Amino acid sequence: MAIQGSGLKWYPLYWVYHDQWRYYRPHPSGGDPSVWPHYGHMHFFMMGYNFNGPSADAFTGVQTYSFQLNKEWAPGSLDRNQQENYTIVGSPRWYFKITELWRRIYIQPWEVQDADAQSDIQRRGLKYDASDKIAGPYREGKHHSPYWAGYCRTLPVEYYTHPDKSQTYRDNRVKDLAEQLLPSDEFDAEEFGVDHSNYILYTHPAAKPAYSDRFYVWPIIEYQKVTQMDWQRLPEADEDGDGWQVSVTIPFINPTTGKYNSPFGQSPGQCDPAGIYHGHDLNSNPLVPESKRLKYAKVSYNEASPPHPVFQQPEELSGELIQFHDPYGVNDGKWVQQCLGGLVEAKALVRIKHRLGGEQDIWVNATQYVPTSPFEGRDQLSPAEPAS
Repeated sequence: MAIQGSGLKWYPLYWVYHDQWRYYRPHPSGGDPSVWPHYGHMHFFMMGYNFNGPSADAFTGVQTYSFQLNKEWAPGSLDRNQQENYTIVGSPRWYFKITELWRRIYIQPWEVQDADAQSDIQRRGLKYDASDKIAGPYREGKHHSPYWAGYCRTLPVEYYTHPDKSQTYRDNRVKDLAEQLLPSDEFDAEEFGVDHSNYILYTHPAAKPAYSDRFYVWPIIEYQKVTQMDWQRLPEADEDGDGWQVSVTIPFINPTTGKYNSPFGQSPGQCDPAGIYHGHDLNSNPLVPESKRLKYAKVSYNEASPPHPVFQQPEELSGELIQFHDPYGVNDGKWVQQCLGGLVEAKALVRIKHRLGGEQDIWVNATQYVPTSPFEGRDQLSPAEPAS
């Protein structure tokens, strides 16, 4: 049953692998062979998401968390045994710690409608670009453990040019780019070929580490945990108190601006590519501090054997902030963002006054882990969101 109201909903993430295989070396004594993976590339997509719509938000709604203090010993209580020595000054002052989990993904269209297409070879999208060995669509995590997250890179969608659409006729974009960039005496067509089975012997020319990332589009997914409030009061809180009941949302909507605060976009509905960050917490600190931002690996090369510039990361980028890398410039994908939920913790400061004089502050902890409305992932058969 679909959730009614404003619960937090997001589109499920699907993915499909292409051009991934393993190569092995037989054991000299007949034992298990040594096996190494050759990571290919993968495509992310979201069924039902309006790819051509103006919004880069692949989620809707909010999760509401409500907190309440019962006035069992306060003036107005129905408990006849309550002490009358103390009165409450004003109402509780609420403090919150709000942590959210966000991700941004470079998705590509599952299918691009084209009324003029007369054959599958003319149609566009991942639906018409699946390998003959792997059918789609797949939801996130099916058949593979999440180890793939560390190898997320992709290629342009349209690289089949033969109506048979088998792996034999797949145009290897990496091979094509290598042929263009490498000097003729360094390019070996057989070495870059991929017309083989899922397992190959280590002596096969393709039995080598994965192709250089310089040939791929990357990174294509990023997760960030951000802290919106760190035991602070809500903006424009009343010094006399916030009331006996208060509610906040995930994603946190600032009552002053009326908008949520994303680490990936300057305003709601916008999502920038990897390497660009936005947003500040209520202390004006960046939502994603420098230490948590994606950076190039720190590398150094032996001057006696300098790396080929086509294959290796430029040494001057070592440790620098990553920039979205798209060597093809096809722009067939779209960056979208999702708030995947979060944790809201609360405590209240209650000020009491004795009838003989003197005031005292009392902390009341009321951590809330369960929202008042459930979460929902949109089903793959759900209709797309309207374009406007």
